[in-house]
Amino acid sequence: MNHAKACTFHSGKPYFHDAYKHWTCCERKSSDFSEFMAIAGCTIGFHNKTKPPEPVKKKVVDSDAPNRLSLEQVSISERPPEDTPMVRIQLNVANSLKSALAKLKAAQGDEKKDTEKTGEVKSTGMPCKNNGCLARVGEESETQPCIYHPGNPVFHEGFKFWSCCEKRTTDFNAFLEQKPCESGTHIWGQKEDPTKVKSACRTDWHQTGPNVFFTAFAKSCDPELSYVEASPVKLHLHLVFGDKIFDETLILSQVVDLSQSSVTLSGAKAEIKLRKSDAGLGWSTFEKKDGPMTEFIQCG
Repeated sequence: MNHAKACTFHSGKPYFHDAYKHWTCCERKSSDFSEFMAIAGCTIGFHNKTKPPEPVKKKVVDSDAPNRLSLEQVSISERPPEDTPMVRIQLNVANSLKSALAKLKAAQGDEKKDTEKTGEVKSTGMPCKNNGCLARVGEESETQPCIYHPGNPVFHEGFKFWSCCEKRTTDFNAFLEQKPCESGTHIWGQKEDPTKVKSACRTDWHQTGPNVFFTAFAKSCDPELSYVEASPVKLHLHLVFGDKIFDETLILSQVVDLSQSSVTLSGAKAEIKLRKSDAGLGWSTFEKKDGPMTEFIQCG
């Protein structure tokens, strides 16, 4: 029955910024997507059967071009400004990392079994912590298999998608309605948020011919949560490993060509290969002298 107090909902829009997620109508922030989806609505009113219209895509105009640079477009011989938009570099996962992650997953499975033996504390109405699963404790869905997204939500340049299936959309409701791609076991306990523990890593760099290499010695980085983005004069690393996160932005001393650059994650480190814009130029330093300095601290 539809009446003035039948529907509890969010009158605002979802907003994602600096790893936090919240609704503009109530401002309760969370870094965990499952917790964000479980935030109760703050407005009461009638049910609405009409689906909100999808946002209208703006036509591409020349004035917007600098905000949508591709890797090929960011190859510049002269030094561009430091606020040039950065683009994400594709990650290559080495076999050594795949093996290390498989061992970690097996170990975590054993820990989960030990936890289950002691008894898991659940409360009525508690939602499953797996991304995309709508099951709640006390409802019929609790006894059904967990259908979820093993990846993470990605919001980039207006697009919304799951890293595990990458079906992209600009509409938030359409993103939420995407069918999960994997089945498994419900998780009712609190999922650990690696972004809560920040750490520094030992780093190093070297150059060979036309390439310059930057290495962060972070062991067993999670390829689903980690990323590296760059502009011709700036490098940003966001590496998640275990319960730690290494997040660092560096101003490069020289200009690089991103169309021929790459990132490789292995069991012991993350290595970024950057192609010099001027292949014959030797770099005396990796960072610009007036840029931020990197802390050289060994991480586990």
